[in-house]
Amino acid sequence: MINNIGSIMMEMLPENIAELVKINSIYSICVGKRISKVSKPIKFDGRTLTVAVFDNIWLQELSFLKQDILERLNSENLNVKEIKFIHNEINKQDFSSGLYE
Repeated sequence: MINNIGSIMMEMLPENIAELVKINSIYSICVGKRISKVSKPIKFDGRTLTVAVFDNIWLQELSFLKQDILERLNSENLNVKEIKFIHNEINKQDFSSGLYE
């Protein structure tokens, strides 16, 4: 029953929002626990995925891993053409605790 409700809700969402929900649901699997604790997909426009990053150090690190992350996401049948990393200082509380476990 819950799966049916979830399926209905996904069908009602605009396509880009539905894709972002899908991306968020598998993001930590694709990038790993450590990276998923310091970054969060926040926007998808059908082509470019915008990922908020905890601090500038991680922003630079993820820029080096960009192609690998893109390939991992697309191996899950997503259609992400580009990833844009942004420093998101305002919403640090959105990131998981225990960043450096």
